[in-house]
Amino acid sequence: MLRPRTAEELDINQGGGIPYRQGPHQIDTLRLLGGGMVRSVRGATGQWFKGRPIPGYYSGFMEFEDGTPATLMHNGYGYFLASELVPWGKQNSRYSDTERADIRRALLNGTRNENADKDAMRVGGANEREVLQRGTPGRAWLPNDLGILIASCERGDLRQSQFGLYVHSDEGTKDVALAGGGGSSGRGELIEFYDAVVLNKPIRHTGPWGMATLEVCLALMQSAKERREIFLKHQVPAPEED
Repeated sequence: MLRPRTAEELDINQGGGIPYRQGPHQIDTLRLLGGGMVRSVRGATGQWFKGRPIPGYYSGFMEFEDGTPATLMHNGYGYFLASELVPWGKQNSRYSDTERADIRRALLNGTRNENADKDAMRVGGANEREVLQRGTPGRAWLPNDLGILIASCERGDLRQSQFGLYVHSDEGTKDVALAGGGGSSGRGELIEFYDAVVLNKPIRHTGPWGMATLEVCLALMQSAKERREIFLKHQVPAPEED
């Protein structure tokens, strides 16, 4: 909620708000891990800051067709950062404590130039290098858009480590490094788009897959409004190569 936002990002009728802007990062990942086929969604949202007239919080419960459960939550107000939960991530964020306080004051009194700040973050903008290099190979992973993810498996648990995955099992805990490291959210989309257009590689995020993720976002918002479980009908299986 502290990042610069354009007018349409502040209009819930045009997809504004944390459930639409950030929800797909978590939902897409959970759908991939769960096989894609979500059966139903139960959700709640919160809108708690006068400087942003859109929902800045959501929590949800997803059930897959095979009975697999998944919970998700995102708080976009920036008072507490998930990066503080990992030993290597304290205060390593886009904005410092002081900068976050300054931004809140500017939003409330109407003095922030959001268009200029937003342009600086775009591809080709003044801060492009800093934004797209965030989380590049060789740098420690931080819980940004996806957040901290814990996969509870049949014989153990998985979660992100500084440069890979912690595997908690009956044999203890192993830190498994991942080749290639991570990348910013912008970098991943650009690479997939380039590979599809230039190298003619199959695209993972197809139209039907994107529509299924959007359906979960819409169901979460509908459930929060109507306070009931929402059943889905546009889900598709995860790609076989994954």
